[in-house]
Amino acid sequence: MSRSPTRLSVSTLAFFASLVLLPQSVRAELGPEFNVDLKSVIAGYRASKLLHKPISNDKSEIVGILEDVIIGADGKAHFALIDVGSLSLGAHVVVVPFELLRIDKDEGTMVLPGAAKSDLQKLAVFD
Repeated sequence: MSRSPTRLSVSTLAFFASLVLLPQSVRAELGPEFNVDLKSVIAGYRASKLLHKPISNDKSEIVGILEDVIIGADGKAHFALIDVGSLSLGAHVVVVPFELLRIDKDEGTMVLPGAAKSDLQKLAVFD
């Protein structure tokens, strides 16, 4: 299902409106770090829309499911926890650098280029 990049949900519009409509005194109290680049917000990805979704390789083979994301002290996504288990293996969560994932926001898909499920299953299990 393809979504139009210019279509915004009601909750997204409400969020942006709340930022614009905050009284100047409240914005001043919160300080300059509260200034939000709305273009960056729109261009970003909501973690809740990515979690528990399949991850494919560049051959369109599903190699795992995104179980969680590790956020570093710097506030950036550093690692993806991917379940590469199977019926015979059960849950088998491995850690992959988040920067290796390619996310297509419009299609809502994630790709781990060059990945093979069998290779990922050889990685150490993350507990």
